[in-house]
Amino acid sequence: MTVMDLERLRRAGELYVWLLVVREAMAILAALIGFGALLWTLAKFWEAARVLVGM
Repeated sequence: MTVMDLERLRRAGELYVWLLVVREAMAILAALIGFGALLWTLAKFWEAARVLVGM
């Protein structure tokens, strides 16, 4: 292996690590968005239940 091959492997490894970091960040963001949507839905159901009970 030459120094150039080792450098190419190192760069590929760094790129792979960055892709993993981006993928995990996107997964966390998607989970937060999903959790927010769930909370919003529960709040709407709670509001509807209060209106129905108040009738």
